[in-house]
Parts: sequence; C-alpha cells; structure tokens
Amino acid sequence: MYLKGHMYITPVGQRRAKQIRELADQGKSPVEIARVIGINRQRVCKIAERYAIPLSRHNSRRVTAYVSLRRAGTIQTLADEAKVSPAVMVDYAVRLLVDDGIDAARKRLGKLSTPTKQYNKAKTLQVQP
Repeated sequence: MYLKGHMYITPVGQRRAKQIRELADQGKSPVEIARVIGINRQRVCKIAERYAIPLSRHNSRRVTAYVSLRRAGTIQTLADEAKVSPAVMVDYAVRLLVDDGIDAARKRLGKLSTPTKQYNKAKTLQVQP
C-alpha cells in the first residue's frame, strides 16, 4: 500500500480499477460493472473517479469534437497537472460553462454566443432549370 496524494492505493483497489476500466471500455454501465465485479454502483463510480476512468452516464450523450493541436495540447497539459484524463478535463470545462443554465453560458461566452449571420429556417433552396 502506498500514498497517492491523500489516498491510499492498495493492490486490491488497483485490480478493481483495472477490471472497471476494461468493462467501461466495453461500454458497460456502472450498474452492469457493479454486478460483474460484485460491488455496489456507488463504489464503482468512486473508484472510476479516483483512477480517472470515464464511465457511461445515464441520460447523457457522447459528443465528439475536433480541436486544434494547440488546444489539444492545452487540454492535455491541464489534465496532466490535475492528474486526470483529457476527457475528464474537457467534461469539467463543459460543466463550468453550461451547468448554470443557458443565460449564464451566454454571459460567459459574450459575443461568441450571438450568431454572426441571420439564418432563415423557412427559406428553401430553389434550383433554377
């Protein structure tokens, strides 16, 4: 057993974390992982948080975004400093931006939240013969 930050890491904990990571990579939910391993869902979530293992979440949708290499490097640096995965860091940044609702997000984004062009959804494309 050794100390990592303020947590004690045990061989049993590392073994469970490895199992959780493997099952999460297969797309299993925390409930399914808990059933397979034989522990409760809350414990699965706690271990996943401790070891920065991304889990599928109920009522959530996976979003993929492409970012520049510079931005990806910034995300990676922040994640390394916080000792979490880049996915966890992006999730944290998104939460900071949108968790307080649409009005707070618009206020934080400023001009970026207002469209630069007006789009008319009712307008249809007409092809000339």
